[in-house]
Amino acid sequence: MVFFASKTMLSDAGQNEAGWKNPAFDEAYRTAMATKDATARGALLHTLQEIEYAESGYLLWGMADGIDLAGKAVRGLPKLPGYGRVQLEKTWLAR
Repeated sequence: MVFFASKTMLSDAGQNEAGWKNPAFDEAYRTAMATKDATARGALLHTLQEIEYAESGYLLWGMADGIDLAGKAVRGLPKLPGYGRVQLEKTWLAR
């Protein structure tokens, strides 16, 4: 949720595909990221989810697995943002 929100749901996010802008969501996100206490941060993250559910421009049924790390022998990994990073059709393993 945190990674997805930072990339696609904040008003100034670079990949805000829905064009959704919500100052309350932005503030709750920034407060949550600055909160060290795990219980308090969990409550703030729950608030984010409630705002997202009630008001956002997204209907998110699931998250795709992605490649975040790769070894030296892996070639052809996609350089696309978002879900483009899971398009592995041209990825191969060198010997």
